[in-house]
Amino acid sequence: GAATSGALLSFIYFNSAWYQFGESQVSAREAVKTVTVGGTVAPNVAGVQVLIINNTIATTLIGLSGGVIGQQVLVTKALAAAGTTLTIQGAANFMLAGTTALVANDSAVYQFTNVTGTVFKSAAGIASP
Repeated sequence: GAATSGALLSFIYFNSAWYQFGESQVSAREAVKTVTVGGTVAPNVAGVQVLIINNTIATTLIGLSGGVIGQQVLVTKALAAAGTTLTIQGAANFMLAGTTALVANDSAVYQFTNVTGTVFKSAAGIASP
């Protein structure tokens, strides 16, 4: 479920990934996922809340796959990827607010919402502090 004001979230790091414990569930879900990529990609974000892209070369993000309707995913570049180009390219199943493509800022976070199960739609870029 969605966190509310004053909520306490529990995370555990296991097998190279962060997992969040469910509020009333025994199972856990991957909350933070880091992918090291290059070229043209559409990472699977099933169960993911934060996607960190460590692009080693110029990379084009053409979409996100997996997930459920209503899922929100924050996308950002890894600090190690500063200086490499990450282009976020809109497509029929990857809709960007107000543009068809953008070059990701090294210090920005972009929010996407799964609106149909296979289509992700962006909100405006959110500048990091």
